[in-house]
Amino acid sequence: MKEKLGSLLNADFSKSELTYLLVRLDKGLALNAPGAYWPDYYAKQLLNWYL
Repeated sequence: MKEKLGSLLNADFSKSELTYLLVRLDKGLALNAPGAYWPDYYAKQLLNWYL
């Protein structure tokens, strides 16, 4: 997952950075878009942060 996501976003993640991102996304979903479809939310946020 780390390598595939990194290549899609043209970024290099360590395991701890990826863990941090996933926790941040989960908390953001709970705060900003409860009930939203999580894959769409995660994708949108990652694109906003990295592209």
